[in-house]
Amino acid sequence: KEQMDILDHKLYLMEKNGATEQEQIAHLRQMQKKAHDEAESYRKQGLDDESEYIMELQKEWWGYEEDILKLQQDVFDKRLKRLIYFANSKRAIL
Repeated sequence: KEQMDILDHKLYLMEKNGATEQEQIAHLRQMQKKAHDEAESYRKQGLDDESEYIMELQKEWWGYEEDILKLQQDVFDKRLKRLIYFANSKRAIL
């Protein structure tokens, strides 16, 4: 759990220091892997998917996935705006 808190804080700092969406996504993927690996470790110890620990890790994993999807949407929206601007600029020249 402490490692996840450290990774979460690192993401916070990345956001505040202007990390790109791609950098943030890569970090979130690392966080997902850490949550998955931790859940697998608990499973090897005999806990099932209904255990409190594993359910919490699953929620974390899906929370990171939602954050990734939001960042991907932001990237898409920015690219779309640039394309629209470029298309409108070309039309104005013609």
